[in-house]
Amino acid sequence: MNTLAYCTEVAAPAVHKALGVEPLTSPPLVAETFPRRKLRDLDLLYFRLHGEDGQPWRGEGRDGDKPIAFTHRCLSKADLSGCVVIVANCYGAEDPLVVALYEVGADAVIAGPGLNYASGGAVTGTDLLARWMRFGLALGLSVQWALKLAKTRLKLDVRRLTLPLGEVVHPSGDALAFDVINRPTEV
Repeated sequence: MNTLAYCTEVAAPAVHKALGVEPLTSPPLVAETFPRRKLRDLDLLYFRLHGEDGQPWRGEGRDGDKPIAFTHRCLSKADLSGCVVIVANCYGAEDPLVVALYEVGADAVIAGPGLNYASGGAVTGTDLLARWMRFGLALGLSVQWALKLAKTRLKLDVRRLTLPLGEVVHPSGDALAFDVINRPTEV
């Protein structure tokens, strides 16, 4: 299954463990240096960048810098025909780039509302969702059935994540809200 992952530098270990592919990371990549030629002949495209309120997607380096990692312009000349896209960024379900992904041919875009908690090293939350989506799609399941499989597997995840202020969350809980975003009617 031809898979591409693009994530923050700090998320790379978890994304690699989850999908078994070496992800592109920001940094060192930024929107201007993103290799657009890679957005072709994909079965699965996984984004795990920072998203917020329609702003360009940002990376995150180990030193805390957050460069602009992905914009509409990165999709010029892209052909995502036949590709399932998972947007694990915060506020992905409301992001205008979802429409742009459909405009360049994505078969389905899966994203969630609100904040998306994740870990840099452990495979939890949307990384786990992506792992099981990839497994289901590789078996030949439809997007809807692969998503049901992934969510069922997420419910079995018993790990907890402690946030900086001491709040404990179930990192797969927010990933359970992920769903296929409806294709805009004008695409």
